Amino acid sequence: MCAVEAGGLLPRASVPEIEDSPQKAYANPLMSRRIASALLVSIALAAIVLRAAKAHTTGILYDEAVTWFTYASSLEAALTRYDSTNNHLLNSIAIWAAHGLFGGYEHFIRIPSMLASFGFVLACAYASTRIISDRWLRLPVLAVILFHFFVFDMSYLARGYSFALAASLGALAFTLWLETRPASRGLLWLTACVMALCNFVALGSMLTSVLAMLVLNAVCFGRLFVRMRESRVLVVQAAAVALLLTLAASGALYSSVLDDVVRHGSRGQGAISASEFFQTLLDERLFEPLGDPDLRRLATRSVAVLVAAALLGLAALCSGFGRSDERRVEKALVWIVALSTLAGTLFYGFVLERSLGHQRNHLSLYPMIWLALGAALDSLIALVRSQPLRGVAVVVVGLLVAPYVALNLPDAREVKFNYWWRQSNGRSILRRLHAQDPERVWAIKAVPKHRFALYAMQYYQQFGYRFRKAGVDEEFDLILFDLPQRYIE
Repeated sequence: MCAVEAGGLLPRASVPEIEDSPQKAYANPLMSRRIASALLVSIALAAIVLRAAKAHTTGILYDEAVTWFTYASSLEAALTRYDSTNNHLLNSIAIWAAHGLFGGYEHFIRIPSMLASFGFVLACAYASTRIISDRWLRLPVLAVILFHFFVFDMSYLARGYSFALAASLGALAFTLWLETRPASRGLLWLTACVMALCNFVALGSMLTSVLAMLVLNAVCFGRLFVRMRESRVLVVQAAAVALLLTLAASGALYSSVLDDVVRHGSRGQGAISASEFFQTLLDERLFEPLGDPDLRRLATRSVAVLVAAALLGLAALCSGFGRSDERRVEKALVWIVALSTLAGTLFYGFVLERSLGHQRNHLSLYPMIWLALGAALDSLIALVRSQPLRGVAVVVVGLLVAPYVALNLPDAREVKFNYWWRQSNGRSILRRLHAQDPERVWAIKAVPKHRFALYAMQYYQQFGYRFRKAGVDEEFDLILFDLPQRYIE
């Protein structure tokens, strides 16, 4: 083999042996990047597919049945009735529309929330790629967000939580996307429309999303205000347009029930003290209490180590070490959103001494905090110059996350949330009874703590499942006890 240099021929021996080295140096990172990207896509697809599967198999819950019977069965009821905070208006309207299109499917009621959950999953996946440079670190962070039982189950049930999650994380993902685009007037008005849409979806489905959306809007337009120094008046105008569009659309949606909304809000349904709110959040929502005690302790300590490491990473990001981080702006934005929302929640609960309601009303905090922790851990790992040591650090993070994920995985069939697991068995019970004798009207009785499950089962009567509620002193064919679903089928 010969090489041409300065118009002459050089023998092979005089040419440096560099042909294979660049290929090897390039091929390994490229293959690694492809594998990591494929795994990230696989996690997102698995989250979507498993949500769809569980939405199909898990029985309808009491709150979902109430939504259908009381609000979503007619458009008029969805817009004009607000007997309780169970009516998440946009969700009820979407269920009414889904019934018109897919009414023959038993769980048509969950189709709108499932579609919203797809948007939530994609927004989380995109956000992780924008704030975390290490492509392998993205994997455990995304997994811990998408497969936690609390977030997982709330994101497919026929309630407004899925819409609020999709809107809030969608607004965050859009804010991060803006960093990839040159600032322009056209982009500014696009931002006003997108943020107004996210606001409307979040507030139309969950009014308790107002704090998170205020923070997201402030961060989004605040960042544009910094970037567009010569057009700051236009930025303020765009923010005002987003606000006016939000108020107009939300006002029109709630116009018929505004008085009822205010009345129920003042009652504070699910009212508990702020200290009890956070204690329950830690004991029963973020760490499944029914798990193995040893694994529970291990998971708690693992998360504590991750938080401590993340705080070091945050310090590095804020110091001179963070100047070389090409994603420091995106990481700072996520931290501002997460900390501001958390601080506002704490202020409302502890300083103003107002009830924070149910923990699920503040569900968007969970993915935001984990994204912020992932960003800080990424900054900490970036301080390690040695590539092999970086790999070791990512593996350590994965091992620390693993017990937490394992402890809090969603159940394949039941809803692991309070007493909702009892209600989620209703479909399996009715299908088995129907298979035995489809013409028989089964008399079913329930112990007191199963009364909500029996009400939820009435949802299936519209699909030909024949049963009735047995009276107190009446003979019955079946009585509902605490029987896990795995023993039913």
